[in-house]
Amino acid sequence: MRNRPKRANLQPRPFQIEAVEQIERNNFQAAVFDAMGLGKTITALTTLKRNPNRTLPALIVCPSSVAWNWEIEARDWIPGVRVHAIEGMEDPLPKKMPHVVICPWDLLHYRESEIANMLPWKMIVADEAHYARNGDTKRGRAFRNIAQQIPGRLILTGTPILNGRNEMDSLLAVLDGGKPLIIRRLLEDVADDVPPKSRRILTVSMPEGIKAEYDELIEDFEGWLHDYLGVVLGADKAEAAAEGSLSAEALAKVVYLRRCVGREGSRCCCMGAWKGEAG
Repeated sequence: MRNRPKRANLQPRPFQIEAVEQIERNNFQAAVFDAMGLGKTITALTTLKRNPNRTLPALIVCPSSVAWNWEIEARDWIPGVRVHAIEGMEDPLPKKMPHVVICPWDLLHYRESEIANMLPWKMIVADEAHYARNGDTKRGRAFRNIAQQIPGRLILTGTPILNGRNEMDSLLAVLDGGKPLIIRRLLEDVADDVPPKSRRILTVSMPEGIKAEYDELIEDFEGWLHDYLGVVLGADKAEAAAEGSLSAEALAKVVYLRRCVGREGSRCCCMGAWKGEAG
């Protein structure tokens, strides 16, 4: 699935380097609230690449929909890096410590103790960190419990405030010091040479395996869901999770159909591939 030619001679943009230098001067703790399209992923990976003794091994926590993209980007931007993406409740963690471990937000609190007990982490990167804006949720508590044990902490989100200022304050509380470093730029401020984002619709055919799963999801959503959650969460947690999804079946079905197709899409598209993305 991840076999694709690596991009060569990748170089961050000057404003991304500027952010990296600020992160370095601030002891590898920062909140990068740059607007969408400014390549926060590249800023984070360049920080890891330039400072391996201070940042690796690193834990990257991100939405499940972009976990494979993070793996692709890490391999492209950090030559020779060893990456492991956690794909489910029962996915065994590697015996040889990778340079980078990627964990979806959905799995973080389930696997909190295993992650915390791995070799000492040097940096945690929280992509779309607003997923943990509520410190009272299991996800929020797991993130804070793990982050406080790691010296380097990098928070990435273009939407630090969704409902109120307290959400941003909750994220910033993860960082040490009374005045945390906040980096916030807009596209027009630092990359006016980047054209507006444009989108093209490309018709592609799904591989037979993905197509068969997609058809099964449509025809027998309940059966597919129990099997899928059994793999991701484990049999003991799958039943309760399935009941919750089935209570809003139409919406859940759309979400899982997108996730199914997205697994194939991650082979063809990678972060920054859209015209208008800075990087």
